[in-house]
Amino acid sequence: MVAALSTYHSDSLDADNLAVRDITIARLISKVRTIAAFAYKKSIGEPFVYPKHCLSYCANFLNMMFSIPAEEYEIDPELVRVMNLLLILHADHEQNCSTSTVRMVGSSKANLFASISAGICALWALFTAGPTRK
Repeated sequence: MVAALSTYHSDSLDADNLAVRDITIARLISKVRTIAAFAYKKSIGEPFVYPKHCLSYCANFLNMMFSIPAEEYEIDPELVRVMNLLLILHADHEQNCSTSTVRMVGSSKANLFASISAGICALWALFTAGPTRK
């Protein structure tokens, strides 16, 4: 789904334009949260919950993941704070397989959606391989 975003946002393909790159980064960060929430809701057979513009990034993610359209959902501010910290720590994960892949694909001037998609694919084996042997 991340790779497909480049067809939806065809104005975001100029990797050399700093302004376009900044908008693309913001779009990507926002869309990944929505894609993850949609995938989760689909997997448990619940209806998708659309983002609310009045909520922060993490509060919105929690709302899309755990609310039900017919009921009011209370967002725990402590959980939002913890998620913010977790995402900051996760963003600073240094040079691993996915980071190396994104940098290598990006160095070819591929668009950001394709580069991030490649990084996601590089992690695919980690989540599908089952337990590792020692």
